[in-house]
Order: sequence, then C-alpha cells, then structure tokens
Amino acid sequence: MKGVTKDIVKVVMIIGSVFLGGFLIYIGFNIYIILYTSGGIGDHLTYKDSLKSKEDVFQMIYNNQEEYEKLVTDMINILEESEEKLILLDKKEEYVSYGIESSLLEDYPIISMSSRKREDNYIKVDFGFTFTPPMYNYWGVYYSESGNALDWGAGGELIEENGIFVQRGSYFIYETEKIIENWYYYQCRT
Repeated sequence: MKGVTKDIVKVVMIIGSVFLGGFLIYIGFNIYIILYTSGGIGDHLTYKDSLKSKEDVFQMIYNNQEEYEKLVTDMINILEESEEKLILLDKKEEYVSYGIESSLLEDYPIISMSSRKREDNYIKVDFGFTFTPPMYNYWGVYYSESGNALDWGAGGELIEENGIFVQRGSYFIYETEKIIENWYYYQCRT
C-alpha cells in the first residue's frame, strides 16, 4: 500500500510541476505581449518611428510620400516584368533579390509589400505593417493607380459614409480612407 501511495504522490508532483511550468510560461508570454504592444518592448528595434495609430500612418505617408512612391514604381515594374497577377514580398531577402532598396524598409515596420493587377486593369500596391488596430485583422496602406478608393475584392459594394469608404461582405467589414492623392489607409475585420 505504501508503494502505491508513493506512486500516487509522484504522479501528483509531476502533474503539478507540468501545470505550474505551463502556467508560468503562459503568464510570461502574456506579459511579453502586453509590454510589446504597449511599446515597453520593441522600442529598441531599429525602426525610426513606430506606428501605433491611424494618425501615425497618415503622418508616415505625408512625411515620406516621394520615397514610398519610388517603392510603388519598383513594385509595379516587378509585376509588369513577370507573368504573375500578384507579387508578394514579405521577407527582407526577397526585397534584396528584386533589387529593392529603401531606408523605409529599415525605418518603418513594413512586413509586406504586394502589387496586384486588378480586374479593372489598374494596379494596386499594398504595404502591410506590424501594428494592427484593435478589433481588426488586416490593415495597411495602398497606392491606387487610378486615384480611386479600391474595394476588398471579395464581393459587396464600396459605399462612402462620412468620407470613409465601407464595404460589407458576408464575412468581413472593410473600410478605406484617402490619405493624400493616390494613397489610402485601409482596415478590415473578418
């Protein structure tokens, strides 16, 4: 009987240790996320400016419009030289392999650039960043070759509501807003 009791104690100790270890990892991860998203961690990154709001994004485009438009030209050229309808670059090595160089790639938390031939024959160049607004799954800025607001591309009509273009689909709500000239901010929740 004493051997069985010792075995039960060992099993309880092992289960307790695993639970405690998992719990501490969970707590540590959540503390990291809270600090990272509040700016406590991540400020040491090489980015010149962090993006924490839509207003920060607007200001980034205002301050760097010419250099972003050079990236747009690079992305359009890459797309036109290929037979693809979409070019997506989301790794630093890919930027280098295509010959794309810009201080923006070091100064801002750009995580992806894409250029896409749309059905209306216009090209859309999209930039994704590390910040995501609360309650949204996707966000970024895009350059609209036509200068018009562009839809999410998944059905539903794009309707202007108080200066913001909104598209409601079966599984998403997409909003886009003009920043300046051909530049638009967008956010989407699914």
